[in-house]
Amino acid sequence: MVPVKESLAAADVSVEEDESPAVEPEVADSAIGRSERLFLQRAIRFTTGIQSPQYAARAMAHGYDAAAHSEGVKLLAIGLGMDRPLSHFFLENALTSEGSGGNSELLIALDELENLWFPRARAIIRHRVPREHRDAFSAAFFKDLEQQPLGPGVVGSMAMFIGRVEGLAASDQPGAKAVAETLEARGLSKARVAHIKSLLALAQRAPSAATPRPSAEEIAKAQQRQRNAIADLRDWFNDWATMLRPLFGVRDQVVLGLTQVSRSKGGDDEEAPDAPPPAAPPA
Repeated sequence: MVPVKESLAAADVSVEEDESPAVEPEVADSAIGRSERLFLQRAIRFTTGIQSPQYAARAMAHGYDAAAHSEGVKLLAIGLGMDRPLSHFFLENALTSEGSGGNSELLIALDELENLWFPRARAIIRHRVPREHRDAFSAAFFKDLEQQPLGPGVVGSMAMFIGRVEGLAASDQPGAKAVAETLEARGLSKARVAHIKSLLALAQRAPSAATPRPSAEEIAKAQQRQRNAIADLRDWFNDWATMLRPLFGVRDQVVLGLTQVSRSKGGDDEEAPDAPPPAAPPA
Protein backbone atom coordinates (compact mmCIF):
# COMPACT_ATOMS: atom_id res chain seq x y z
CA MET A 1 0.00 0.00 0.00
CA VAL A 2 1.01 3.61 -0.47
CA PRO A 3 2.46 5.14 2.75
CA VAL A 4 -0.12 7.38 4.38
CA LYS A 5 2.08 10.50 4.30
CA GLU A 6 2.54 10.13 0.55
CA SER A 7 -1.12 9.26 0.15
CA LEU A 8 -2.25 12.39 1.96
CA ALA A 9 0.13 14.61 0.03
CA ALA A 10 -0.81 13.10 -3.31
CA ALA A 11 -4.53 12.76 -2.69
CA ASP A 12 -6.63 14.34 -5.40
CA VAL A 13 -8.72 16.73 -3.36
CA SER A 14 -10.23 18.70 -6.22
CA VAL A 15 -14.01 18.90 -5.93
CA GLU A 16 -16.44 20.15 -8.53
CA GLU A 17 -18.51 23.02 -7.19
CA ASP A 18 -22.26 22.45 -7.27
CA GLU A 19 -24.35 25.24 -8.70
CA SER A 20 -26.93 26.31 -6.14
CA PRO A 21 -29.06 29.38 -5.41
CA ALA A 22 -27.13 32.27 -3.91
CA VAL A 23 -27.31 32.34 -0.13
CA GLU A 24 -25.67 34.51 2.47
CA PRO A 25 -22.37 32.75 3.34
CA GLU A 26 -21.92 31.80 6.98
CA VAL A 27 -18.29 31.76 8.06
CA ALA A 28 -17.49 30.07 11.37
CA ASP A 29 -14.28 30.51 13.36
CA SER A 30 -13.50 26.85 12.58
CA ALA A 31 -14.92 24.26 10.20
CA ILE A 32 -14.65 21.51 12.80
CA GLY A 33 -15.15 21.06 16.52
CA ARG A 34 -13.69 18.82 19.21
CA SER A 35 -15.76 15.78 18.22
CA GLU A 36 -14.59 16.03 14.61
CA ARG A 37 -10.95 16.42 15.69
CA LEU A 38 -11.16 13.30 17.83
CA PHE A 39 -12.71 11.37 14.96
CA LEU A 40 -10.04 12.57 12.51
CA GLN A 41 -7.32 11.40 14.91
CA ARG A 42 -9.00 8.03 14.97
CA ALA A 43 -9.21 7.86 11.18
CA ILE A 44 -5.49 8.69 10.99
CA ARG A 45 -4.75 5.81 13.36
CA PHE A 46 -6.69 3.46 11.13
CA THR A 47 -5.32 4.56 7.74
CA THR A 48 -1.79 4.50 9.15
CA GLY A 49 -2.04 1.30 11.18
CA ILE A 50 -3.83 -0.80 8.57
CA GLN A 51 -0.73 -0.57 6.35
CA SER A 52 1.24 -2.73 8.78
CA PRO A 53 1.79 -6.19 7.23
CA GLN A 54 0.28 -7.90 10.28
CA TYR A 55 -3.01 -6.10 9.63
CA ALA A 56 -2.93 -5.48 5.88
CA ALA A 57 -2.96 -9.11 4.81
CA ARG A 58 -6.15 -9.90 6.72
CA ALA A 59 -7.84 -6.67 5.63
CA MET A 60 -6.97 -7.21 1.95
CA ALA A 61 -8.29 -10.77 2.13
CA HIS A 62 -11.66 -9.27 3.06
CA GLY A 63 -11.85 -6.65 0.33
CA TYR A 64 -9.88 -3.72 1.74
CA ASP A 65 -7.80 -2.94 -1.34
CA ALA A 66 -5.83 0.04 -2.65
CA ALA A 67 -8.97 1.69 -4.03
CA ALA A 68 -10.73 1.47 -0.66
CA HIS A 69 -7.68 2.87 1.09
CA SER A 70 -7.34 5.74 -1.40
CA GLU A 71 -11.01 6.65 -0.93
CA GLY A 72 -10.52 7.01 2.82
CA VAL A 73 -7.23 8.88 2.50
CA LYS A 74 -8.76 11.36 0.07
CA LEU A 75 -11.68 12.08 2.40
CA LEU A 76 -9.27 12.33 5.32
CA ALA A 77 -7.13 14.89 3.49
CA ILE A 78 -10.14 17.11 2.79
CA GLY A 79 -11.49 16.60 6.31
CA LEU A 80 -8.15 17.77 7.73
CA GLY A 81 -8.34 20.88 5.55
CA MET A 82 -5.23 19.96 3.57
CA ASP A 83 -6.73 21.35 0.36
CA ARG A 84 -7.27 24.78 1.93
CA PRO A 85 -4.68 27.57 1.71
CA LEU A 86 -3.13 29.01 4.86
CA SER A 87 -4.94 32.31 4.30
CA HIS A 88 -8.24 30.58 5.15
CA PHE A 89 -7.04 29.70 8.63
CA PHE A 90 -5.68 33.18 9.29
CA LEU A 91 -9.14 34.55 8.46
CA GLU A 92 -10.84 32.00 10.72
CA ASN A 93 -8.49 32.96 13.54
CA ALA A 94 -9.18 36.66 12.95
CA LEU A 95 -12.90 36.07 13.52
CA THR A 96 -12.21 35.46 17.22
CA SER A 97 -10.41 38.79 17.67
CA GLU A 98 -12.36 41.23 15.50
CA GLY A 99 -14.08 42.72 18.53
CA SER A 100 -10.74 43.92 19.94
CA GLY A 101 -9.36 45.31 16.71
CA GLY A 102 -7.16 42.26 16.10
CA ASN A 103 -5.10 42.89 19.28
CA SER A 104 -6.74 40.25 21.46
CA GLU A 105 -3.51 38.46 22.40
CA LEU A 106 -1.76 41.72 23.27
CA LEU A 107 -4.70 42.90 25.37
CA ILE A 108 -4.86 39.58 27.21
CA ALA A 109 -1.13 39.79 27.99
CA LEU A 110 -1.42 43.38 29.23
CA ASP A 111 -4.52 42.51 31.28
CA GLU A 112 -2.66 39.65 32.97
CA LEU A 113 0.24 41.99 33.80
CA GLU A 114 -2.17 44.57 35.18
CA ASN A 115 -3.87 41.95 37.36
CA LEU A 116 -0.48 40.84 38.64
CA TRP A 117 1.31 44.14 39.32
CA PHE A 118 -1.40 46.51 40.54
CA PRO A 119 -2.11 44.46 43.71
CA ARG A 120 1.61 43.81 44.23
CA ALA A 121 2.43 47.50 43.99
CA ARG A 122 -0.29 48.38 46.52
CA ALA A 123 0.98 45.78 48.98
CA ILE A 124 4.62 46.83 48.56
CA ILE A 125 3.74 50.49 49.15
CA ARG A 126 1.94 49.53 52.36
CA HIS A 127 4.98 47.56 53.44
CA ARG A 128 7.92 49.75 52.39
CA VAL A 129 6.66 53.34 52.81
CA PRO A 130 6.83 54.74 56.36
CA ARG A 131 3.50 54.47 58.19
CA GLU A 132 2.89 58.20 58.37
CA HIS A 133 3.32 58.61 54.60
CA ARG A 134 1.89 55.40 53.11
CA ASP A 135 -1.73 56.52 52.65
CA ALA A 136 -0.77 59.74 50.88
CA PHE A 137 1.89 57.89 48.83
CA SER A 138 -0.57 55.21 47.69
CA ALA A 139 -3.25 57.78 46.86
CA ALA A 140 -0.80 59.79 44.75
CA PHE A 141 0.73 56.77 42.98
CA PHE A 142 -2.72 55.41 42.02
CA LYS A 143 -4.41 58.77 41.37
CA ASP A 144 -6.70 58.36 38.30
CA LEU A 145 -5.22 54.87 37.89
CA GLU A 146 -7.52 51.86 38.26
CA GLN A 147 -7.50 48.33 36.94
CA GLN A 148 -9.51 48.02 33.76
CA PRO A 149 -11.63 45.15 32.41
CA LEU A 150 -10.13 43.18 29.54
CA GLY A 151 -10.18 45.48 26.53
CA PRO A 152 -8.45 48.56 25.10
CA GLY A 153 -8.55 50.28 28.51
CA VAL A 154 -5.69 48.11 29.80
CA VAL A 155 -3.34 49.82 27.33
CA GLY A 156 -3.85 53.18 29.03
CA SER A 157 -3.79 51.83 32.58
CA MET A 158 -0.57 49.86 32.04
CA ALA A 159 1.10 52.78 30.25
CA MET A 160 0.32 55.02 33.23
CA PHE A 161 1.45 52.37 35.71
CA ILE A 162 4.82 51.81 34.01
CA GLY A 163 5.37 55.56 33.80
CA ARG A 164 4.84 55.90 37.53
CA VAL A 165 7.06 52.92 38.33
CA GLU A 166 9.87 54.48 36.29
CA GLY A 167 9.33 57.78 38.11
CA LEU A 168 9.99 56.21 41.52
CA ALA A 169 13.77 56.21 41.05
CA ALA A 170 13.90 60.00 40.71
CA SER A 171 11.30 60.75 43.39
CA ASP A 172 12.29 62.32 46.71
CA GLN A 173 9.14 61.09 48.44
CA PRO A 174 9.78 59.01 51.57
CA GLY A 175 9.93 55.32 50.65
CA ALA A 176 9.89 55.84 46.86
CA LYS A 177 13.30 54.32 46.25
CA ALA A 178 12.50 51.41 48.59
CA VAL A 179 9.31 50.71 46.64
CA ALA A 180 11.23 50.85 43.33
CA GLU A 181 13.91 48.46 44.62
CA THR A 182 11.34 46.04 46.00
CA LEU A 183 9.32 45.99 42.76
CA GLU A 184 12.50 45.22 40.85
CA ALA A 185 13.52 42.51 43.31
CA ARG A 186 10.06 40.93 43.06
CA GLY A 187 10.24 40.64 39.27
CA LEU A 188 9.48 44.03 37.75
CA SER A 189 13.04 44.35 36.49
CA LYS A 190 14.30 46.81 33.90
CA ALA A 191 14.12 44.03 31.32
CA ARG A 192 10.50 43.27 32.30
CA VAL A 193 9.59 46.94 32.12
CA ALA A 194 11.17 47.15 28.65
CA HIS A 195 9.14 44.12 27.57
CA ILE A 196 5.90 45.67 28.82
CA LYS A 197 6.71 48.90 27.00
CA SER A 198 7.25 46.92 23.79
CA LEU A 199 3.80 45.34 24.20
CA LEU A 200 2.29 48.79 24.70
CA ALA A 201 4.05 50.03 21.56
CA LEU A 202 2.64 47.11 19.56
CA ALA A 203 -0.85 47.77 20.86
CA GLN A 204 -0.57 51.43 19.85
CA ARG A 205 1.19 50.97 16.52
CA ALA A 206 0.00 52.86 13.47
CA PRO A 207 -2.62 51.09 11.33
CA SER A 208 -1.40 49.38 8.19
CA ALA A 209 -3.15 48.62 4.92
CA ALA A 210 -5.42 45.61 5.17
CA THR A 211 -3.96 42.41 3.78
CA PRO A 212 -6.05 40.99 0.95
CA ARG A 213 -8.01 38.05 2.23
CA PRO A 214 -10.32 35.40 0.81
CA SER A 215 -13.97 36.27 0.43
CA ALA A 216 -16.52 35.09 2.98
CA GLU A 217 -18.18 33.01 0.25
CA GLU A 218 -14.93 31.21 -0.54
CA ILE A 219 -14.27 30.45 3.14
CA ALA A 220 -17.85 29.27 3.76
CA LYS A 221 -17.70 26.90 0.77
CA ALA A 222 -14.35 25.49 1.91
CA GLN A 223 -15.64 24.96 5.44
CA GLN A 224 -18.75 23.17 4.17
CA ARG A 225 -16.64 21.00 1.85
CA GLN A 226 -14.50 20.06 4.84
CA ARG A 227 -17.55 19.15 6.93
CA ASN A 228 -19.07 17.13 4.08
CA ALA A 229 -15.82 15.20 3.68
CA ILE A 230 -15.80 14.36 7.40
CA ALA A 231 -19.41 13.13 7.17
CA ASP A 232 -18.49 10.92 4.20
CA LEU A 233 -15.35 9.76 6.02
CA ARG A 234 -17.49 8.68 8.98
CA ASP A 235 -19.62 6.53 6.65
CA TRP A 236 -16.51 5.05 5.03
CA PHE A 237 -14.90 4.38 8.40
CA ASN A 238 -18.06 2.85 9.86
CA ASP A 239 -18.40 0.55 6.86
CA TRP A 240 -14.86 -0.78 7.06
CA ALA A 241 -14.77 -0.87 10.86
CA THR A 242 -17.90 -3.02 10.85
CA MET A 243 -16.31 -5.29 8.22
CA LEU A 244 -12.84 -5.60 9.76
CA ARG A 245 -13.44 -5.46 13.51
CA PRO A 246 -14.24 -9.21 13.85
CA LEU A 247 -10.87 -10.05 12.24
CA PHE A 248 -8.84 -8.61 15.10
CA GLY A 249 -8.56 -9.03 18.84
CA VAL A 250 -9.49 -6.22 21.19
CA ARG A 251 -5.93 -4.95 21.55
CA ASP A 252 -5.46 -4.72 17.78
CA GLN A 253 -8.87 -3.08 17.40
CA VAL A 254 -7.77 -0.37 19.84
CA VAL A 255 -4.45 0.11 18.03
CA LEU A 256 -6.30 0.56 14.74
CA GLY A 257 -8.94 2.85 16.23
CA LEU A 258 -11.69 0.34 15.43
CA THR A 259 -12.64 0.25 19.10
CA GLN A 260 -12.22 2.89 21.79
CA VAL A 261 -11.26 2.15 25.37
CA SER A 262 -14.26 2.94 27.55
CA ARG A 263 -13.88 5.87 29.93
CA SER A 264 -16.10 7.51 32.50
CA LYS A 265 -19.28 9.12 31.24
CA GLY A 266 -18.60 12.52 29.74
CA GLY A 267 -15.08 11.56 28.59
CA ASP A 268 -13.47 12.77 25.41
CA ASP A 269 -13.62 9.55 23.41
CA GLU A 270 -15.34 9.54 20.05
CA GLU A 271 -18.17 7.06 19.91
CA ALA A 272 -17.31 3.79 18.19
CA PRO A 273 -18.79 3.14 14.75
CA ASP A 274 -22.00 1.16 14.73
CA ALA A 275 -21.37 -2.47 15.53
CA PRO A 276 -23.43 -5.32 14.06
CA PRO A 277 -26.51 -6.12 16.18
CA PRO A 278 -26.07 -9.07 18.58
CA ALA A 279 -27.20 -12.43 17.32
CA ALA A 280 -30.65 -13.51 18.39
CA PRO A 281 -30.69 -16.15 21.15
CA PRO A 282 -31.44 -19.68 20.00
CA ALA A 283 -35.09 -20.63 20.07
